[in-house]
Amino acid sequence: DDPSRVPQMIESGVLPGILGALNKETMRSVECLSFVGVLGSISLHSVGEEFILSAESQPIRLLTDILVDPSYAALLHSQPELAQIMSTHVDKVLRNQPTGSTKLTEHVVDCITDAMDSILVQARNYPTWSPLDIEDRTEFLADRLAAFGRFCWSVLGTNEQTLAKFLDKNGLSLIQQLHELPCLPYHLCSLEGQPHPLGSLFNLQCPNGNAAVLTSLQSMLKNHHGRVADFLKDRLNGPGDPYATLAKIDPAKVDVFLRSLSGLTAVLEGLQAVCREGTSVQVLEALQEPVSMLGDLAPKLFALAAWRPKEKDTKNSQFGTYTELARNIFSERRAAPIEKDAMDVDAGRMPSSSMEVDGDDAGQTKAMLHVARQCFSLASHTMRQFLVITSKQLHSRTRQREVTSGVLALAHKLANVSKGMLSVDHPSDLVIALRWVGDVFDLMLKMHEEQNRVAIRPLCLCTFYQSHGFALLGPLLQFIVQHIDQELARAALCSGLTYLEKVTSHKRFTNAPQAIDGLIPKDPLCRSVQGEALKCVLPVWRQGDFSKFPDTIGQSLMKVWVHTLDGPRDIPARPAPKTSESMERTAGGDVATAPNSNAISGSGADGEVAVQSDEGGADRVAQAIANTLVDMGFAREQVERGMRHLGPAGHSDIGTLIMWMVSNPDPSQDVAAVAGVTQTAVGRAMVAVGAAPAGGTPSQGETSEAASGALSSPAAALSSSARGEDQGKSSTLRAMTPEEFQAQVSDMLTDLLPRVLTFGRQVPKAIPVVADTMAFIVALSTPLWDCERSKRRKTAGEENAEMVVKVCLAELGEGSSLPPADALACVAQILASLLHRRPQVAAALGEVGMSDLLTKLHR
Repeated sequence: DDPSRVPQMIESGVLPGILGALNKETMRSVECLSFVGVLGSISLHSVGEEFILSAESQPIRLLTDILVDPSYAALLHSQPELAQIMSTHVDKVLRNQPTGSTKLTEHVVDCITDAMDSILVQARNYPTWSPLDIEDRTEFLADRLAAFGRFCWSVLGTNEQTLAKFLDKNGLSLIQQLHELPCLPYHLCSLEGQPHPLGSLFNLQCPNGNAAVLTSLQSMLKNHHGRVADFLKDRLNGPGDPYATLAKIDPAKVDVFLRSLSGLTAVLEGLQAVCREGTSVQVLEALQEPVSMLGDLAPKLFALAAWRPKEKDTKNSQFGTYTELARNIFSERRAAPIEKDAMDVDAGRMPSSSMEVDGDDAGQTKAMLHVARQCFSLASHTMRQFLVITSKQLHSRTRQREVTSGVLALAHKLANVSKGMLSVDHPSDLVIALRWVGDVFDLMLKMHEEQNRVAIRPLCLCTFYQSHGFALLGPLLQFIVQHIDQELARAALCSGLTYLEKVTSHKRFTNAPQAIDGLIPKDPLCRSVQGEALKCVLPVWRQGDFSKFPDTIGQSLMKVWVHTLDGPRDIPARPAPKTSESMERTAGGDVATAPNSNAISGSGADGEVAVQSDEGGADRVAQAIANTLVDMGFAREQVERGMRHLGPAGHSDIGTLIMWMVSNPDPSQDVAAVAGVTQTAVGRAMVAVGAAPAGGTPSQGETSEAASGALSSPAAALSSSARGEDQGKSSTLRAMTPEEFQAQVSDMLTDLLPRVLTFGRQVPKAIPVVADTMAFIVALSTPLWDCERSKRRKTAGEENAEMVVKVCLAELGEGSSLPPADALACVAQILASLLHRRPQVAAALGEVGMSDLLTKLHR
């Protein structure tokens, strides 16, 4: 309480007596270990520094020795706050030392490095950790390192002078050696889902600390990356069951691979520790090389991790020590005897040929494969966290307008990693492939949406769009729908549509920071992403069996349409309405499918593309489609020939037109030349519109192998497109023009209303969401369809309301026959909601229309 008495207490022998009584035998209690608080008070006096350094008991060294002493492991584990108390008071001692003196600083650093050296000496006497023998043989070294790591991080991470001394004494090399001790379990820093305190030692913040730490981490990454990449390429480079392959490999080689994978994961944990606190531009630019290295590893490791079934929460937190936690994770908790012919992977089993061994060999192989499953899961989890944190920190720079060319390059590298994960050969097993697709969509959402879930991350989303990433999402959704009978397919569909719902929201774009120079501005990017989302969802929307869709999907699915019709006002979803009051009707007046204001008629008698004279907007759309295809590399004559042949379908469906031109090259041209031009054009076209590969997509009843081919084809098309672009202009995808976006919306509107009603009929729980969607359409200030106009001019809301009501009544059918119960229930609820919430409906119908409506419903 009174530091001025320190000299008197030293002369009287009180303080020397207290410190002289300190040793490992007298310190075995919480109270005694808290003595370090006295040192902070002693150091406040000028004589305190010399007294602490000359004390025979060496109190600070005694503390660091206790932290790594095996006999103190139980006490330190039962009182985890002790390490924090010790480090806090040691830091106080350092801050209280006389100005200009560094004796205490050097002493503390020497104590820490000596303790690290003592751990390395102890570790030489411990056996190498083996998945075949997961019992602890290290006297709880993992837990001792946890307490020691907390102490070191608190002392080194809060005092720049101490950290500088630590770096000068090559301390990072000691941390690296601790990370790579062979006696520690695999993935020690990832076992809890949070970094082991040893991993936090890389999070050392000082002017020179970040650069030194990143250099050390990059060195570690290079050491492990090559071994992991070579093993994956040589041994696990196919879509088949990886455990059937691992079972045939020498366990010693598998052990070396898993040890390298564990080291690589430790590096990623260290990089995360740096990124969490160090958001400087220099840190982010230094991540370019690690992210590039992950480009060839992350896709394969995510696919391998999907082979491990998602287990229920085992409440690993109940395992109090890291030693017990490692034992719990890597031991196969099965009471049944080992079967030598199979091993459970998921719903199916591993081929018996992979396990045709007897006795102990079978047990060792099973144990190794179980550990491999856990390692793949932990590695993919760490990579997922690293990618998400990198994306998050990129946008902290965007908000502060500190985006350099290096940071922008890092964003493009992240986009390439995302594309790699989407285009990798998916697992051959159907169940595993569906799980993998759902996981990938979940990761994409975490990378492209802010953590607060109210904004997108424009930097990452823009670079993903520019790199043609959205072209890879459509085939994944179609693959899901082909197998919608599977439970995992329904979960994956929810993940996919949730992602598209979030990234198409104009409100989330509004809440995001403005895009930087050189990237697409927010409003054009919003419309471009919405247009790409339509290309992805419309094939699923028009081919899927809604009755098999999950009940929870309605919100996300309807939001995609709503977000597309909503958005930036300077880029409207529909062209400005014309003054001409006309609309092409079907022969029988049927409005089961809402007419498209941009529908184009078939070819004329003179062979030219004929456009309805009263549809000015249709001519512009047809011209925009033709220009787009010419920009992709198709000859204008070929485009016009396709439009004439296909008629309305060729004018309104760009995908159908592309497929026809690919299948019907111009016979008057040289075949080789046509093939060369068409290959590049098709690559670009498939990337631009997300079209299915030639030959169509597999049907619902086709095998998973056929689906595998359909799923990987867009990736091949993307690669072909990239090669073609590299030979010519840049492969960066430009923003959609308003005309191109409006053409996509026009395509969506051709059958939007009847399909929405069908969805409501087949998914009854989604009727409230369907009603909300209809209410939104009625409230729009822009007419979506050209309805027949009465003599008095109607508002846009009344025109949309008139079309909605007509389609609802058409759903009930004509005549006096009773409509299906599901149709009546769906239509009645929608109309009731509209009449209650939207006065435009009643205004559009008028008194006569309302009377006819109620009469029909009553009948």
